[in-house]
Amino acid sequence: MNFFNVQIILILIKFVIMFKLISILLTLIHLIPLAHAELDKNLYTSEEMWEKISNFDWKNSNDEPIIEDNDANAYIDLRSFPFVSYLLNTSEVQQFRFWMNGIENKNTKYVFILYPSNDPDNDDAITVYIDKYDDIGYVDGTDWVNVNPAEVLADQWEKEQKLNKEKIENGKEPTTKIEWFIEPTFVSSKGYIYESTKIYKETRVIYNTWIYILGRDGYQFINLVTDENRLKYINEEFINQILESYVFQEGKSYTDFQEGDEVSSTSAADLVTKQEPELKIYIPEDTLCVDVINSVNKTEFSERDKLIILGVVSGFNIYDYFISEGYVGYNSPKEKLLNDVKDHCLTNPGESLMLAIVKVLFGDS
Repeated sequence: MNFFNVQIILILIKFVIMFKLISILLTLIHLIPLAHAELDKNLYTSEEMWEKISNFDWKNSNDEPIIEDNDANAYIDLRSFPFVSYLLNTSEVQQFRFWMNGIENKNTKYVFILYPSNDPDNDDAITVYIDKYDDIGYVDGTDWVNVNPAEVLADQWEKEQKLNKEKIENGKEPTTKIEWFIEPTFVSSKGYIYESTKIYKETRVIYNTWIYILGRDGYQFINLVTDENRLKYINEEFINQILESYVFQEGKSYTDFQEGDEVSSTSAADLVTKQEPELKIYIPEDTLCVDVINSVNKTEFSERDKLIILGVVSGFNIYDYFISEGYVGYNSPKEKLLNDVKDHCLTNPGESLMLAIVKVLFGDS
């Protein structure tokens, strides 16, 4: 076989491999749900918007009363409610929430329209948003005594003010004031946390209830939204009905915790006081610069250490956060970031690697 024939065969082999890869990619693209499909941010009349919403793939509790959530090792039992209409399609869920609130939230997994009255002529409805289960580990509640409702409310008001600009831009009313309706409550025996705020808009008042159902290895966040006309349903009895409908698989509930299980760095108090989600840093706090780079031989970072450094920075979402806050963020290429951290570590081998990264990003201050 001559050289020309060998080249032809190699080209054909490469073509076949490439064709198979493209076929696999196209198959995967077809199978992957459109979880991050672009939101429709056009401004519609109320009638146009609800017409589009009515065409979503709505399911109901009469036909399918049990929702299996394998990611959470749990299921949701809707049989205790008179009727529930709900969405499971991620794109539709996120579109619905955007149209309702005027802000994006990619954490929301399900939307329920829950009808709490047994009267068939009563159309009262409460909107329920179910987020993705957050498997951060067991959430300890021993620090709940430190929760100050006044401080929590002040933090939430500050967050609402930051969101007002986005709401206005998307045609929604801003929040003008918030008050407690039900102060933060922790039922430690079952791992339940809930609170409810009265949110004032320019032309109406809504009630926003947050529920955290703690499990053995994380927590489930549930958000209830209603208005003053349906306020009679928002009480501890109804909240407990919501809580009891969420059922962990055997061995996965809060009370199944055992010594040796992973314990989250986020506590029960943090869930209602922190404005940002837990930062997952897969690097021991006592790791020093000298542990990852040799100041004598000037050894380069290993590939693993490079990934850790880049992961820490992206985990902080530092660039996005500081740009949104009006500060100057770190916008240099990743190669420069790694070189800057390396140079800093060579000069300060006994310093914490985490501190070195922060100083490179924002300076010694």
